[in-house]
Amino acid sequence: MTRTLANMMLVRSPLTNAPYSPDKAGDFLLPRLTLVAVDALAAVGERFGRAMHAIERRGQRREAIRELRALDDRILSDIGVHRSQIVDVVDAALDRRDADPFSAVRT
Repeated sequence: MTRTLANMMLVRSPLTNAPYSPDKAGDFLLPRLTLVAVDALAAVGERFGRAMHAIERRGQRREAIRELRALDDRILSDIGVHRSQIVDVVDAALDRRDADPFSAVRT
């Protein structure tokens, strides 16, 4: 393949790998605007993911607290939890799980 001046000026878009010529102002700005749009969408997606995780965690927290509160004091004593510690125990367990999400897999 011979390298001509036209081929040397040909630049490929980092997203689509489509060729564009940087000497055309409109064509040169389009990939930059596309990158900005992709970054903005990525940020929105990240925030959405965090919000969904928080909603899921809140539901799991509520369910775990409800299940532990349904147990009688004798069973709670057998597992080493006093009724006044239920919320703290659940929060600590969720924090540990969030810090190491694969801890349940390793058993």
